[in-house]
Amino acid sequence: MANKKKICVNGFFLAKLKTGIGQYNLNIICGLLKNDSYNYIIYIPKLNTLSLEDLPQIIQDNSLVIDLFYKRDDLLKQFIWEYFYFPYFFQNHTFSLAWSPYQSVSIIRNIPHVMTVHDVIPNRIKEYIPNWKYSFYFKFLNISIKKAKHIITISKFCKQEISSVLNIKKEKIDITYLAATKKLLSKKTKLKSELIKSKDKFILYLGGLDLRKNVVNLIKSFKIVSKKYPELKLYIPGNYFKNPLIPDLPGLIEDLKLENQVKLLGYISDNEVNYLLQNAEMLAYPSLYEGFGLPILEGWINNLPVITSDIGAMKEIAQDGALLINPNNVQSISRGMIKILSDKNLKNKLIKNGKKRLESFDWEKTVTKTEKIFDKLLV
Repeated sequence: MANKKKICVNGFFLAKLKTGIGQYNLNIICGLLKNDSYNYIIYIPKLNTLSLEDLPQIIQDNSLVIDLFYKRDDLLKQFIWEYFYFPYFFQNHTFSLAWSPYQSVSIIRNIPHVMTVHDVIPNRIKEYIPNWKYSFYFKFLNISIKKAKHIITISKFCKQEISSVLNIKKEKIDITYLAATKKLLSKKTKLKSELIKSKDKFILYLGGLDLRKNVVNLIKSFKIVSKKYPELKLYIPGNYFKNPLIPDLPGLIEDLKLENQVKLLGYISDNEVNYLLQNAEMLAYPSLYEGFGLPILEGWINNLPVITSDIGAMKEIAQDGALLINPNNVQSISRGMIKILSDKNLKNKLIKNGKKRLESFDWEKTVTKTEKIFDKLLV
């Protein structure tokens, strides 16, 4: 252990495991620790959402939870952690490399800093910078990404976006795809949500509710589908709350008179999500912009036919494993869903192609490639 080079890891998103970036952090860090090629020390800020006992033992054994003087869990706390705390740890330790497994405002000097950049959404969609605080943060973020020694990203689309938006040479950017993990459904599963009915036949949407997720067009297209399949439901998990980035989904559902068919489920347990994935007719994911599109893989791993967008990362990841539609066209989305519902051969073909496509996405491959990037920088 003493002869191994030490790598310092920013564990901020290990305290936010419900997010896609949190799941990436969890899987990739566990894999690297199991390989045991380097001595990793993971620094995690103490947040209200964090219980170290919720993390796998291998992460607990290699982590330090740091209490911050600023207690509110908001963007300022994230900035304080990334810009001041994480770089500070290098003053008292002999680290060979620093790794931020997500885009952060950390600027590390004297040793190589590898940063995983999952997307450049605020640079493309200005609505994601709603006020001066976010504007301030993202200006610092763009600077820190440019100053990183090397960048890892999660799709060819995202590599092109980073290079184009931030004027970074492509040779500085490597791609490591995400993967999905099959989650077994507990035999004791209880559907706590009163909105989930075991007898329902339903289409499932997974993902956030903000503008780029395109849930508005999904609901509008489902209005057309429901005329042909009146007993069919559309299940949409996720906490809805009033926010400039989140459209008025309850108002839309009411205007379209879909209160009995479209169900905003709110927060539901992981086990309930697994139940939905294993009992849906299909997964609908018509997003407008993604760095990757992990729900596509979650659909495949649960033997669901998937319908997704014919643009960006969704098209790259899905290929022939999903039915591709124009996310900006309500008729295109509705036609796609009706095709899957009415054509059993197409449904089976998509499931088969999805399972084949799933073979290209594996956490062990991602871990191995990540470690090779570290090796290259530590020669």
